[in-house]
Amino acid sequence: MTEREEIEAIINQWNGGLDGGDIERMVNTCHPDVMTVNERQPVTVGTQAIRDKYNPRIAAAEITSGYDIEDLQFYGDTSVVCGRFYGTMKMRDTGCLTSSLMGQFRVI
Repeated sequence: MTEREEIEAIINQWNGGLDGGDIERMVNTCHPDVMTVNERQPVTVGTQAIRDKYNPRIAAAEITSGYDIEDLQFYGDTSVVCGRFYGTMKMRDTGCLTSSLMGQFRVI
């Protein structure tokens, strides 16, 4: 498996966990001290912060997601991935469906 294929597999594991409502599958892709940096939100640190952020979303909606890699660079044992995350959410209580391109994300 190439380095790109390994990274794609990890991204697919995250998205599979998100889509399947399996927060632990998502968390298992993260370093214990993972930092989450989102626009207009406080920076969070740690896998519990991932659980706190995504558990309510998973409970509220059926989610389908994807990630397109736009650029991938390797620097020794560090890789930098730039791409776009997209998805849909079907709200469990109303059936309302939203779809969006959720912006550019960097995975290091």
